[in-house]
Amino acid sequence: MDCNGQRISLSTTPLDCASDGRHIVAEPAVDYSGCRECRGSGWVYRDGDDGYEYVRPCGWGILKASVRLINQAKLPGAYASSSIADFNSPAIRPSLKPAGEWLRGNPSTGGLWIYGGVGIGKTHLAVALAKAAATLGVAPMWVDGPGLLKSARASFNKDSDPLGDASEAQLLIIDDVDKLRSTDWVDEQIWLLLKSRCERNMATIVTANVRASEWCSTLKFGHPLLSRIKQSWQAVSLPGPDRRLEESDGRVRVCP
Repeated sequence: MDCNGQRISLSTTPLDCASDGRHIVAEPAVDYSGCRECRGSGWVYRDGDDGYEYVRPCGWGILKASVRLINQAKLPGAYASSSIADFNSPAIRPSLKPAGEWLRGNPSTGGLWIYGGVGIGKTHLAVALAKAAATLGVAPMWVDGPGLLKSARASFNKDSDPLGDASEAQLLIIDDVDKLRSTDWVDEQIWLLLKSRCERNMATIVTANVRASEWCSTLKFGHPLLSRIKQSWQAVSLPGPDRRLEESDGRVRVCP
């Protein structure tokens, strides 16, 4: 991405992210509204060899779109400073290779099952991936596993449809999916949601303390769901101790 002769890349996208108390709020760190290419519109017009005029977003337009996507995602505010640049420890880089490949490939398809012990950075990594995907034009939607089903119950006989919204999200991130209390209704809703997304190859990131196989073994429709997850998703196992209890924040990187 170029704007005013300056290169904007995935690792150096000039965004400032802060917390409004609940969610991450992003804004451009640099004002390119005076760009001589787009004149502040974010769009560049070019005449094609076929005589037609074509339009594409410039760096400023992509930057503004990234801000909008991050602000709409409702990412948890506690992780406002998270970045893929945080994940570069040689000790865990091999474990995070699938996440890097997914991000550098096509983050609007496929899925990641991020699992490991308490406090090792699963949510941190998921937020960082969501923010990075937004800079690539992929719209993330963040939901808490138990919170999603709670919202779905509360929406009965109302116009809102949290499960329907989650089903259609371009990139759905479900945090702490293994904290759901299994009931026939919960199992059915999760089965329908993840089955639909797997079959349409829609990008999904899930965080949990356990492997997908262990979690699915507790569900009514666990076997067919695990089969679909293994077909199109990759597992990301985060090793290490609880970083929340360490003196340092233990930041590491996902991409070399």
